[in-house]
Amino acid sequence: YWTITDSPDVKTSEIINEMEGLFKVWHYLSKEELDEQFPPPEKITTRYFLSSVEPDLETMGKSAIEADPNQTGISIRERMLMEIQYFKKTGEHLDIKGWTICTGSRYAGGGVPRVYWDPCIADVHVDWCSLDYSHPLYGLRSAILPSSLPSSLNSLSLESAIEIVKKEGYVIYKPIT
Repeated sequence: YWTITDSPDVKTSEIINEMEGLFKVWHYLSKEELDEQFPPPEKITTRYFLSSVEPDLETMGKSAIEADPNQTGISIRERMLMEIQYFKKTGEHLDIKGWTICTGSRYAGGGVPRVYWDPCIADVHVDWCSLDYSHPLYGLRSAILPSSLPSSLNSLSLESAIEIVKKEGYVIYKPIT
């Protein structure tokens, strides 16, 4: 799993600035608008997400409206932080085939943010779509509740870690290689 920590001390524009220092980024809103619409959390938050390059497979093709209301979706800030973390670790990008719908955030007009790698332009896109729009390449990233994860999850065997994640209601798919 990935651990994503968001801080009240970091503006959304500062996250974009860090991304721009690593790779090309295109964002629909200005940095000032991003700061206004997606402010930092009031306190440090840490959430956990399945370690996957693409969105959760079982949510692919669903709109934000069709998403399970019990799923806790990734915020736009968390998704951008995840991109930075993944790029620093691998030199690669997330969402190279699919796009993450950030159901944990909403634009002022009611749309839902999405973040993805655009191979045609070779940049990361931060933009939006309507709540009812679906596409086979769109999907969500659901948070795993930290209270259900042992602090030693990284030291568990693969089988034990999978069982814990399955108990949280996730379906585990083996990627086709």
